[in-house]
Amino acid sequence: MLTDARSNHDDDEDDEAFNIDSLFNNDEERTSVNKNTHKHVSKNKPNAINDQEAAIVTDNGQTQQRVNIKNSCAETLANANNLFDGFIVELDKLCIRWKELPIEQLLIVFPDVGSVESDMLILKEFLHADVVPHLRFIFTFWKNRKYLHDVCFGFNKLFERCHISSNTDFEKRFADLTEINNQTISSECYNKYQHYVETIENIYSRNILNLCAKYNVSKELIKFLEELTTTDADNLLEAVNDWDETLISTKSVIDFVKLKTFFTRAYASIEELRSHKAELLFQDVAKCFDDIFKDDDFKNVIGLFETCSQSVAGIKHLYLELTNKEQSKRRYIIDIMSHSLLHFVKNLGSERLFDVQIKSKNLTFDDLSELRDRARLIQYSNAHKKNQDHNLEIQKLESFVELVGVIEGVLKNLSSLYIAGFPTVTEIINNQGCTCNEGNYDDLRHLYATLEEKLSLWERQLCQMYEIYPELTYFSYEQFQTVESFIYNVKFDEKHPGYHLLKYIGFEPALLQQVELPTKSADENKRLENLGKILTTQRSVSDDLEEMKEDSIVHTIRLVETIDDGILRAAFSLFDMVKKPIHAHQLFYCAKRTTWMEIRAFIYRCFFSKKYQVLIRPDLLPLLIQDKFLPLLNNLIEDYPTRPFRLGIITTKTASHIQLINAIKTRININILHDQKLLCKDDLTSQIQNLLHQCTIVTSRLSGSGKSQFIEKESHRLGKQLIKFPIGGDIKADEIADRLRILHDKSLKTSILHLDIGHVENVYDLDELLYCLTLFRSFCFGQSAVHVPSETLFYIELASSPYIKINERLLLCQYLKPVYLNEVNWDELDCNSPRIQFVAKYLNAIDTSTITKENIKLDDEKVIDRTTCMTLIQKHFLQNKNLEFVTWTQLCVFMSVFYSLFNGFSICGYFLVEFVDQPQLRLDILQALLRSSNQFTSVSVEKVRQQQRASLIDDPETHQPELTDAIVRWENTQPFTLVFTATHDPLFVYKTINDIPQSLRNYFNDFQQIVSQRTTQKAKSTITPLNNTVDNILSDYNKLSHVELFQKLASLSYKYFNKAVCIKCFKQYPYKTQQCTQCHTNENILRPETLDNCDVLVFQTKIANLLEAEYVLTPDNYVKMLLIYMRIQSGLPVLIMGETGKSLVIYVVQRHVT
Repeated sequence: MLTDARSNHDDDEDDEAFNIDSLFNNDEERTSVNKNTHKHVSKNKPNAINDQEAAIVTDNGQTQQRVNIKNSCAETLANANNLFDGFIVELDKLCIRWKELPIEQLLIVFPDVGSVESDMLILKEFLHADVVPHLRFIFTFWKNRKYLHDVCFGFNKLFERCHISSNTDFEKRFADLTEINNQTISSECYNKYQHYVETIENIYSRNILNLCAKYNVSKELIKFLEELTTTDADNLLEAVNDWDETLISTKSVIDFVKLKTFFTRAYASIEELRSHKAELLFQDVAKCFDDIFKDDDFKNVIGLFETCSQSVAGIKHLYLELTNKEQSKRRYIIDIMSHSLLHFVKNLGSERLFDVQIKSKNLTFDDLSELRDRARLIQYSNAHKKNQDHNLEIQKLESFVELVGVIEGVLKNLSSLYIAGFPTVTEIINNQGCTCNEGNYDDLRHLYATLEEKLSLWERQLCQMYEIYPELTYFSYEQFQTVESFIYNVKFDEKHPGYHLLKYIGFEPALLQQVELPTKSADENKRLENLGKILTTQRSVSDDLEEMKEDSIVHTIRLVETIDDGILRAAFSLFDMVKKPIHAHQLFYCAKRTTWMEIRAFIYRCFFSKKYQVLIRPDLLPLLIQDKFLPLLNNLIEDYPTRPFRLGIITTKTASHIQLINAIKTRININILHDQKLLCKDDLTSQIQNLLHQCTIVTSRLSGSGKSQFIEKESHRLGKQLIKFPIGGDIKADEIADRLRILHDKSLKTSILHLDIGHVENVYDLDELLYCLTLFRSFCFGQSAVHVPSETLFYIELASSPYIKINERLLLCQYLKPVYLNEVNWDELDCNSPRIQFVAKYLNAIDTSTITKENIKLDDEKVIDRTTCMTLIQKHFLQNKNLEFVTWTQLCVFMSVFYSLFNGFSICGYFLVEFVDQPQLRLDILQALLRSSNQFTSVSVEKVRQQQRASLIDDPETHQPELTDAIVRWENTQPFTLVFTATHDPLFVYKTINDIPQSLRNYFNDFQQIVSQRTTQKAKSTITPLNNTVDNILSDYNKLSHVELFQKLASLSYKYFNKAVCIKCFKQYPYKTQQCTQCHTNENILRPETLDNCDVLVFQTKIANLLEAEYVLTPDNYVKMLLIYMRIQSGLPVLIMGETGKSLVIYVVQRHVT
């Protein structure tokens, strides 16, 4: 056989290896050598050229010939052919002696097992045809030996796992196969592998063989799967949604659980088969697995082994987390059952009205409910375990589940009693604490039984009282106690909730004060009866229905199908048909939160109050409540056949789709009213306007158009007190009722109630609340009622927005002509106001240039006439503005800013006429301020409005602006204004020196030169306030350091001049204070050594260095701070959003504003 020189370990190290492939340019040339050429070359023997030769070694280690490596091309080819000839000879010997050779020798000739097929195809004419299949068979084994070993070991592991009796033939077969190595004789390898193929590979399916291989390879995965229970797998699926995807993906867990399910089903089938057979064979096990492989869910299950093995570490971590939680929950359950004290508390802010607390463990009912679910899971997973310890644990878990069930029953009974108006619910829970000791909770069971009995008796008593005193049907929850508290209250209080409840149901609370009241009883049932007797004193026969005189036993229900906007029309139409006035308390608005107790009371009210009742939106009721409606109605009709049942129903859904209406139809005829039978528009408008004579709506096209000012002037004109009441956001009727009730006193009768309506979440809720409040003067959409006197005037201000037009969606606006404020009415400008007069004087002096000659003071008694004043303000304010969108808000900003600027200018010593060498400077500065007025008055608002107007244009050809176009960018602004310090010195606000008027720069340069010439050398070495101010008054902010910028900001107040400052919280104190009262540190408070300017500067420098660690001042945020300060100084609101703005404002407010 031919071999490389490197394979012969007996050769000298200095012998150079000779590679046959190096003689050819490529493999194609090598394979192109034909048979004739081979015969021709083989007849010639090579001649030695020199002594440098390479050895040709046979398989027995003998040297056959040597080839010189320094040859010509012809000689090289001759040598190559000679080598090839020797190779063919050896290949022939291999075919003859293959049975005797070890596998190692075969691998020397064919080292690349993966390419054996292609190599044999190339050498096909040189190999014996009858030997090729045998060689191919051996090489197939060698190539797949790792997989075959895994199959053998996997078979053995499955034997062990499935408890199959040992099979000697199987064991020997696997042992023979796994013992084969490169020293094994080829014929022996062939026979053993052939035997394996015949008895294993040809018998079992490819899925079974692959399964066995994977079973051996995935040892860690298989072990973990064996440890898991089915419940554990389910828990993994539940928990993976809340797990970190970076650690383990949801798909990995799903695949893992699928693999677990595969083995679970297989093992279950095997165990079932074992129960029917005395002895289980591997063929039986294989059949069980093959049957499961046929399931579509498990066709590709073999591929899951690899992915699951890769993620097994992450799944283990997830499992351990869940196990720890489960163990923690087990401990919680055991601790609760061992010893715990339960307290029941009100929880009115949530859907569950009452809750339980275990304070020592900080647990509520939600926690207990979760623990109960866990206990049930543990019970289920441990059901197959029969030892004594587990039986004891199961008993504890069952007891805990029962405990939580009793607690749930107690909470349910407490809620039912509370909704039904039981007066002493609070006392019961305040005086009752229950314990659970070693699984004993008898006192909790007793509480549950007591509440169950009280609820049964109270509901029976309540229904009896409803029949006698139907006035009680209006109350639920704590309203019984509220009304009782008001009636027995010595002081007549119109702010009391009970007062408003009585006014809401049509009673006059003042008359009840004249009634001789029975003694207040301690018995709940007696208290209920006494309350009913008291309320009957105002029962009026005139409120009875007219229809009862005609036919008192006919049950009539009228139904109106409408839309949300048609509910009010339907309600007025129903009451118009019975010829009775409409009242708020006769309209029952259903909601998703409506309870059965409230609906039951409504049904009794329909039977016994003799007043027409209307049910609105019954489709919102839960189906459980709708199911209970008809049985109660049937019982009342059977018990009281002579009493009429009069009801109106208004629904916004198709009636045939509403379960309650379909149920009623089976007993009572329903008269469906169509549109033509309802009130016409004119009649409806007439009735509504008769109730709205005290109501005015004020709106405008733009915000800031003076709606609030208009209402304020109306209050002055009418001589009434103005009460502003804002409504916006999420409409919560109970909260609004409570707020209105607080305002209620005798003065409300002589007041204007200004309802300021902002943007709301649900316009329909607002609509219902407004028309009940304005039409009926009261409403109660929850548990709080409110009543507004009929003398109170309503002024409703509607927010303006190009996106949300509330006035088009409110029903009131259809029946009232709103007051529209579409433009600024300059006649309403108060020109006699001192602030407006002062600004007008400055504007007049600027226009006439008299500002260069005279100072204008705030206390100047000179008055500018109205016409001139208005002309001056319009000239400067309206400049470069779109007159269509000018608002009072813009004018207010303009006046506030310039009042502040002109006032500071008139006080500042730098700008007084007598101290200014160039009078033109005064005029130049003020004109520059006026030119930049839009930069800080209306530019931002105008940008937003432009974007809003453009977005509302429904034209595809019109370019729609981006949302970011409405943002005023800092780099596009050119502010130039003034801020005056605490010592009335000017701080100019600008971004660059070029933004400053040239005359102002010249003036301060000349002023600085004059000061420098008059200053002696001694004065130059001393820092004076004047020099410091002049040198830095027009600084280039881009060249100033953090300390220098801080010193300028420090001049805005006296905080860093003559105050002591804590170096930790920077709170200021009087100069001699020694310790901060807020921080309580031992560090001394920092203060200037003296009040000399140089000491103050040293003090400010120290503070600046301390603050630099938390916020570094830059020229950009320094200018922004000055603009913020200017607005605050002018009395204007400032709104800044974002983290950067937040830190900037904190710095300004906490560190600089006094």
